[in-house]
Amino acid sequence: MNRSSSTSSFGLDKFESDHFLAMKLFRILHKFPYLTYLDIECTHFDYIELFLLKQNMHLPRLLKLKMEYKSLTIITNNFTNDETHFNFGTIKYLDFNQLVVYPEFFLRYFPLL
Repeated sequence: MNRSSSTSSFGLDKFESDHFLAMKLFRILHKFPYLTYLDIECTHFDYIELFLLKQNMHLPRLLKLKMEYKSLTIITNNFTNDETHFNFGTIKYLDFNQLVVYPEFFLRYFPLL
């Protein structure tokens, strides 16, 4: 059996083309100029990363963010990634629904808190 017949019999050709299309779509900068509140508390961290990275989204008026603290530590790599890559510069209110002791570099990511 050759490779093309084995992949098409499992539907992988369609999967690969759909995946390529999805990745191409997310390379576009999405703009939400009037979004002030974002609740991504029950969202997988892959989608959180899509929303909060500046290379994917432009959120110039984002003031309030509700999310899980664990997801924040994952996308920031425990606050060791470059803070300028994220859409945190305008955020004034954070809601983690838990008590959090902020690590040393936390305020670099959220300068308006």
